[in-house]
Amino acid sequence: MARAEIVLPDGYAAFLGGLKRSGRCWTMLDDAEGEHVAHAWFIAANPWLGYDTPVTAIRDDRFKDAATATQAVIDDSFSG
Repeated sequence: MARAEIVLPDGYAAFLGGLKRSGRCWTMLDDAEGEHVAHAWFIAANPWLGYDTPVTAIRDDRFKDAATATQAVIDDSFSG
């Protein structure tokens, strides 16, 4: 019997990429600061991201910026 071909919806690969990247940011923050800080960080306006939320930045494919902002929290390097 032939296997059915799986057809993924448009944008699915981009969605998975964003999910993986956000998971990396979450893990880094959770390990360094705890889950409550990680949660607050994801939904709060962030000066490293032009006051967008990290969720918005990742959704808009600005993962490098989100990763930099993640590291800034871990390093306590925000001086604004």
